[in-house]
Amino acid sequence: MKTHPYLLSITVLLLSLSYPQSDSFAQGGSLTPPGPPAPTMKSLNQIEPRTPISAATTISVPGSYYLTQIITVTSGNAIVINASNVTLDLNGYTISSSESPASTGSAIFINSGVSNIIILNGHVNSGVSSNGGTYSGTGFANGIYYGGGGPNNVRVRGVNVYGVLSNGIFLGLAGTTVEGCTVVTAGGYGIYANTVSNSTARNIGNSAIDANTAENCYGNATSTGNGIFTSSASNCYGIVTSGTGDGVNSITAINCQGITSGGGKGVNATNVMNCYGVSNGGGAGISGTTVSGSQGDCAMAGSGNVGILAKTVTNSYGHHAGGGTAIVASAVSNSYGVCDTGGFGIGADVVTNSTGISNSSGGYGIYASGGSVANSYGHAGAGGYAIYGTVAIACIGDNAGGIGLSLNIAIGCYTNGSATISNKYLMP
Repeated sequence: MKTHPYLLSITVLLLSLSYPQSDSFAQGGSLTPPGPPAPTMKSLNQIEPRTPISAATTISVPGSYYLTQIITVTSGNAIVINASNVTLDLNGYTISSSESPASTGSAIFINSGVSNIIILNGHVNSGVSSNGGTYSGTGFANGIYYGGGGPNNVRVRGVNVYGVLSNGIFLGLAGTTVEGCTVVTAGGYGIYANTVSNSTARNIGNSAIDANTAENCYGNATSTGNGIFTSSASNCYGIVTSGTGDGVNSITAINCQGITSGGGKGVNATNVMNCYGVSNGGGAGISGTTVSGSQGDCAMAGSGNVGILAKTVTNSYGHHAGGGTAIVASAVSNSYGVCDTGGFGIGADVVTNSTGISNSSGGYGIYASGGSVANSYGHAGAGGYAIYGTVAIACIGDNAGGIGLSLNIAIGCYTNGSATISNKYLMP
């Protein structure tokens, strides 16, 4: 009789379960887990062994140190760095002093001759305030300061300093860097380092930020010195609220703004590009050798004051409140100068593609004595001169109540005022 295939399969399965399994399939070893997994990452102290600091101290051994609490001293220095190759992490804590009056102490003092120092992440709190340019009070003389020969290769990052008698962060220029720091109220320098970026110094007695290179910075000087004083400044804003300092003083200034209320200049640089300078106290809004894409404003009337003062001015705007000159240069092109009352819109040897306006009687729109004017427009009030020069080509002199053009040679020009021209060519 033929067996059904399903019955045959069940029979084979039952026979296989009735016999013991071979040793080759037996499970070996304990099934109990050996314990939790061992750590695979090293701790911070294993990677970089660090030494805690909980009180005023002198660091004399290279290494990494960190604050564990607020540190307060009654006089002198709080932390002295007397060794090279030191990292000091303030760990978000504050160093303060109750010395009365503030005298000579520093929150962090770097001794002469050390190098390779990093200071970061914390605060210096002191009790000095200013009154009419005079700084006095309790606490530290300096925030971060060095003695003797300047330290080399020092970096300070993320430190805030408030209310010191002398200097906020003062490192010298030997490979020093300050990043992302703030100094508020310091009777001397705000921040002094080779490179300063993304930092602020305000209510400062001397120069607010003094560096070889400054980028994305704000500096406010209240007495002497400059808002920003550097060889190269970019995206910086400098203000001087009194004294004769400049808002921004640099060899090269790019995308900067400078304002001064004393006798200084808003922006004072050899090369000025895309800047805005204002003088509220009698100086020039912008002073430089080459000025381009910029605006200079002198808000104080007076014959010696200037909106933009330079050798070459291009694509710029100059303004003067009255009596002075909006733009003074050897050569002016593609620019616009306005003097509100009297004075000169543009005063230059060569003027091209520009507009000069003097908005009241007795002034000069464009003044180019001994020079030439081309493709330009001049306007002056009654009694003044719209364009005054030697040669003018394709120009317009607008002065309905006075002299529109006063020239030796005029070619293709037009005026709606009177004209004193020795030689006319191609004119109506």
